[in-house]
Parts: sequence; C-alpha cells; structure tokens
Amino acid sequence: MREISVYFVGADVRLEQQVMIEYSVASLCMYGNYVCLADTQTYKVLDLARIRSSGLDQGQLELLPTQQPRRDESGRVVRPPRPRTLVVGPNEFMFLTASGDDTTLGVIVTARGEALRGTLQFPAYPVSIVYDEPHVIAVFATGRIDVYDTRSEPRVVQSVVGDVPDLMRVRRACVCAGGWVSTRVGRREAIDASDLRVFEPNRLHEAVSGRDRAMWTEAVDEEVEWRRELVDEAEPPVWPGPDRQNGLDRKTASLSRWTDANIVVLGSDSLHILAPQPQLIHIDALLHQQHVKEAVALVDAALKGTTISMQSDEVEYCMQVAGMVCLKNMQLDDALLYFQRGHMDPRALLYLYPSHAEYAGPLLVPFAHIAMAPTLRQLFYEIGDLQSIASPEQQSQTEDLLEQYLEFCRTQMNTNEPPYASDAVPVIDTVLARVYADNMRHAKFSALVQGPNSVVGDIACAYLESAHKYYSCSL
Repeated sequence: MREISVYFVGADVRLEQQVMIEYSVASLCMYGNYVCLADTQTYKVLDLARIRSSGLDQGQLELLPTQQPRRDESGRVVRPPRPRTLVVGPNEFMFLTASGDDTTLGVIVTARGEALRGTLQFPAYPVSIVYDEPHVIAVFATGRIDVYDTRSEPRVVQSVVGDVPDLMRVRRACVCAGGWVSTRVGRREAIDASDLRVFEPNRLHEAVSGRDRAMWTEAVDEEVEWRRELVDEAEPPVWPGPDRQNGLDRKTASLSRWTDANIVVLGSDSLHILAPQPQLIHIDALLHQQHVKEAVALVDAALKGTTISMQSDEVEYCMQVAGMVCLKNMQLDDALLYFQRGHMDPRALLYLYPSHAEYAGPLLVPFAHIAMAPTLRQLFYEIGDLQSIASPEQQSQTEDLLEQYLEFCRTQMNTNEPPYASDAVPVIDTVLARVYADNMRHAKFSALVQGPNSVVGDIACAYLESAHKYYSCSL
C-alpha cells in the first residue's frame, strides 16, 4: 500500500489527511477537496471530503487506464511517457493519454468526470504543460511551444518555435508569482507582432518578483515617443498641463508597454519568459470585432489593477474607438458615454455633422490635422455623415447626442487640466449657440450668450439671421 499525505501550509505546516492507495502514483494535482492523479493503472479523481466520511471506495472515481509498457517488433520493452495531470480551472483537471498513433490527447474533465470542454490534441507528448486561463501551454522536446484555447475554436491559438538556441534543450514550463515586464516595442510593432514573445529580461528577478513602482517609471521614461506612435504623427502634439509635456504622462503606466509575465520556461542553463501581447492589442482587436462591452471590461480591469490613469492616452483611445463603434451601430447612449470617458475631440465629432462643420467654418482645423490613431480616423471615414445613416426617428437623437457632448466638453474646459486643445473652446460655444437656437432651447441659449462665453458673434449672428431666428440674434 502507498500513502498520499495532505498538508496545510500557512503560518505553520500541519498534516490534515492521509489516504491509503494501492498503486504507485506517477502524477497528481489538487484543487479544493479534489485530487486528480495517475497511478500505474488508471487516472482517477479522489474526493477527499467523501473519503473522510465514507472511505476510499466511495470517494474515488476511476477515469481511464494509464498507458502500459509494451513490446515493439523486436521484442524490446517500450516504456510509455510519464503520465501528466494538470489543474485547468475550479474543480477541473486535464490528463494526457495516447490516442493510438503518434498524437496525444489532453482530456479535460470535471471532478465528477464530465468532459465539458472537449479534448485537446497534441502533435507529440509534451515535455511540460501549464495552464494560464483559458490557455494550456504545451512545451515539446524539440523546443516548440503550442498555446491552446480550452474554451473556443480553433484549439491551437499559436505555435512558437523559439529562435533562442537554449529552447531546443527545454526542461519544463511553470507558473510563477504574477509580475510585469516591459515589451519595449512600439505600439505599431506590437500590434503586428505574434501573440507570444520569448525573451530573456536583463533583470529577470525584478520582472517576475514584483510590480514595483521604480521599474514602471524607468520603462515609461525610456519610451519618449509613445504618443507619436499612437497618433501616427510626425511630431507628438503638445498637451496642456505640467505632467503632459510632449505627450508623456509620467504618472501613468501603459497598456501597450506592459504585459503579464507569469509563465516561465526553464532551459538547460537559462530562464525564459513567455510574454503575451500587451492588453492594448487584445482590447483593440475586440473593439474592431464589435465586442465593445468585453473590451471596455478589460480596460476597467486594468484601471483597477494598475496605476494606469483614466487620462492615459491609450485608455482614451480605447474609449473613443468604443464610442465610434457604438455610433456606427446607432447605439447613441453608449456612444455618448464612451466619448465622455475617452474625451473625444469635439472638433473631430463635428465632422460627422457636415452642416455644423460648414457653419463652424474657419474655426475648425482640417480634419487631417486633428491628432488621432489611424484606426480611429478610419472609423470617421466609414461613418461620414452621421445623419445619412440615421433613420428618421433617430435624426433628433443624433442632434441630442451632439448637444449633450458639447455641453460636457464645455464643463471639462473649466477644469484644472482641460482635456481638449484651447482652440476648441470657441468651436464648442459657437456650435452650441446654433444647436440651442435650432432646438428652441431658449433658456440655455440665454444662459450661454449672457454669461461668460467664447461664441464668435459674427458667425452665430450670420446664421441666425439667415435662419430667421431674430429673437435669438437680438440676445
């Protein structure tokens, strides 16, 4: 008989349970009260709570037989690869089994033995496997690394054949304590790159051991052209505020620079990190697939879990794209919310209202001169005239969106760090004067023109006279 001992490791180490089993164990893993193991005969799941109350026979569930030694054509005994088990979620396990040819199957089961997530197929028997929700990462003896999605098709997300020579002598992969590393690549380069990078940081101990403030600041300081890369301009625009010199906000981290670094591959004489794409690339892909809520949820999670600021240009970019996607689908309430969160340039938004853009005339800079990411600019081109894609019932709603957003922008320009360029102020006030007059918002019109304002009187009066709105003009 053999024995499995379960220990509690905390302030002290204490033995909690012992389970007597018949065969030697080759691999085992544990989640909660369940143990998945492979002995010399079968794969099985042990329910520790039931074993305590009712005994081993009532608390074990046999799944499949493990591979046994066999004789080849020459009569030589061929031993099978060592069985492997892996935790792949709450009360979910995966074990490896041969399929009868050269391939290997990764069978995912619950603690009750139910196969709810299907089966993975590996081209060979992995040297090591780890789980990083929702992916299984398999490392093979050749140095190849495959990433599998356990929740959707296609199963193989990516294959990485490392160009680091030591990967050909890989020993195993493991999950370490969560840390961060800087990819130190440009945004456009990162977006074009593969999902998974294999590299060896200069300061590996800092990369995998903590999210310390000094490391974030140093990496951000090195990337003095990050704003230029995002907006695709020859010169980065100068933003107001003392902490936004040359477009660099030193108070914030970056969605495109930093990525989780908790998967480590051990070679024969070195250590390598598998660094997934930075969050910005995943968020951007979700937005362009029109999965807006999922993308915004990732942004919100980043804001809670890091020092990234809502005023980060990357966060603003994500919100602006989310707003444009909603606007294209005429989800006007959501579009307004995301424009407000992302501080969409009101001058750019006016170009979706050609009559208002023509009215503002000399106050507006050319659309091509408004700094924005190329992908965001393309969404403007795709929408063109917002009124042309709105149904008759939606015409007034699009005007309401413009009115509410310009009112929001006007309040933002009175803050300590206005998020818009100073030449946007007369545009906002002058267009609001027309919107109020057209929609007969007499109280709002009076409050605007009789209080402190930047309305360009010549432009506003010329329009009001042509529209026969003499009362408004008299104010």
